[in-house]
Amino acid sequence: MPWTFAHLAAVLPLQRLKLPLTGLALGSIAPDLGYYIGRFDWATQAHTVSGLVTHCLPVVLPLAWLLVLLLPLWSAPLPEPHRSAWRHAPRPCFWPGMDLLRMLLALLLGAATHIVWDAATHYHGLFVQTWPVLREPLLVLGGRTVAVYSVLQHGSTLFGVGVLTVAYRRWLRRVMPERATATDPHPLHGWGGLLLLVLLAFAGGALLSLRDAWPGISSESLLVRTTIHATSLFALTYAALAVGLWLRERR
Repeated sequence: MPWTFAHLAAVLPLQRLKLPLTGLALGSIAPDLGYYIGRFDWATQAHTVSGLVTHCLPVVLPLAWLLVLLLPLWSAPLPEPHRSAWRHAPRPCFWPGMDLLRMLLALLLGAATHIVWDAATHYHGLFVQTWPVLREPLLVLGGRTVAVYSVLQHGSTLFGVGVLTVAYRRWLRRVMPERATATDPHPLHGWGGLLLLVLLAFAGGALLSLRDAWPGISSESLLVRTTIHATSLFALTYAALAVGLWLRERR
């Protein structure tokens, strides 16, 4: 699977529709959320057209509201100038009715881009099954034949992350033309804390994947499982750090 958060790149061109970017962004990762809590059955259904309404919307709408409401909290571990940039960023509205409708449309459209992307990069995807050229072998790596769709899968992940990096840097320069002068008062209140979380998350993800591995598991499956576990662990530890630092700020 393409790394879930690379899907955010697909919604960047949709900003011209004047829909809330928060909804587009969260919608674009919604179908994969089940993987990160061990609910592969939920995620499978969320990748269907009906699942956009029955599975994605009921989860990401309250999630979007919480993320906006708790913006000062979840931005606490970020280093400067990122923390200040997010805390001063415009927040989308969820009410009155037209604002809610725009948020719902954004969530649905974002989730739809996810499904379309996966359709061309997964073996069981609609486009892969419809167009034989996507199943054609393209190269051999380590004795394993790699099809076109698989190259698209991993290549699009790298491309998506690159696009997001460039877009974020441009946004940061726009909202914070001058670097924030605030300092990070705590050792975990910046890059050091984030790097520590990433290292711990990937170490834990690798251990969990090796624990659950079966004889003959492919390196690709092991990498996917490690990434899923690591992302889940990072989210949990980041949330704990955010709460701790936010409470410290309020003393």
